[in-house]
Amino acid sequence: MKRILSFFMCLLFVFMLGGCGNDAPASDVVGEWKGTIDYTDIALAAMSLSGDADVYFKDAVLCADTVFSFNADGSYKKAVDKAEFLAASESFMAEVKKGLGLMVADIVKAQGRELSSVEESFIIEYFGEIPTAKEFAFAMTSVISVEGKYKTEGGKLYMADDGAIDERVYQTYKIEGDTLTITASSDAMLNETGMFPMTFKKQ
Repeated sequence: MKRILSFFMCLLFVFMLGGCGNDAPASDVVGEWKGTIDYTDIALAAMSLSGDADVYFKDAVLCADTVFSFNADGSYKKAVDKAEFLAASESFMAEVKKGLGLMVADIVKAQGRELSSVEESFIIEYFGEIPTAKEFAFAMTSVISVEGKYKTEGGKLYMADDGAIDERVYQTYKIEGDTLTITASSDAMLNETGMFPMTFKKQ
């Protein structure tokens, strides 16, 4: 659990990133934007369950409606519905535990042993304590739901929830009609998660 929470604190920095793309004046982003974000890859990576282990978690999906609110005074807020996210987390964590069970069974089989069933104690033995869906959802929503300040300059959108905006980090975006598309991040690791593009509709 501590490892996961530690990752989420790093994730908080990632979600502070803004964007760059087609030139769009600040007035174009002002307003409330809502879209569904796929948090699956980030969540699996948080638990060190990505990469070659993906085959065990193909049915684990974590998506949630996310709302960005950009105000004319340069402040912003990012939020998810906690009840909705908890429900999604319950399904996600159930599939994660199934996947971990399959991994344990394969590990034991590779050692020349057989298990009639995989108890949770075996999973803990190999992977450590697994957070409950409630603990997982709380950790995730705590770092996803943030507020702070933003600015747009030269087609780049910068966001920071604490302190000065860091112009080294941003996200690329474009606006077409009532659709905001965040296409990529200045963080290469985040670009590999499969989160992009993220599409939001103006509310």
